[in-house]
Amino acid sequence: MRRNLKALAAACLAGCAAAPADPSGAWGGDHISLTIGADRSELEFDCANGRIDGPFTLAEDGGFDLQGVFVREFGGPVREGEVLPERPARYQGEIAGAAMSLRITLADGASLGAYKLKKNTPPRLFKCQ
Repeated sequence: MRRNLKALAAACLAGCAAAPADPSGAWGGDHISLTIGADRSELEFDCANGRIDGPFTLAEDGGFDLQGVFVREFGGPVREGEVLPERPARYQGEIAGAAMSLRITLADGASLGAYKLKKNTPPRLFKCQ
């Protein structure tokens, strides 16, 4: 038993990373940018954007499950006064050290995929034309 605990502790020291006390700041990844603020977080995708109103709270294990909105964009200009529809969205994932995994699900159950982000890393976005 003692040997198993030592092996587990050694493995965790080699590969476990604690969740940051404060996830605020810029996070980037393929096709996504996330800016976490004190009371609001904003997301940008290749051809969409999103928002989480309220603090970006983490569980002790680094997990999160937050409600927000998702807005699909389109190529070309947006007409003056045009408002794109916001769709309720659920932002779920985990943070370990400077790495984040993020899953997005719309209210109708549609999954928008999984993303991997790193803190203070520029995003790789390809805006829709």
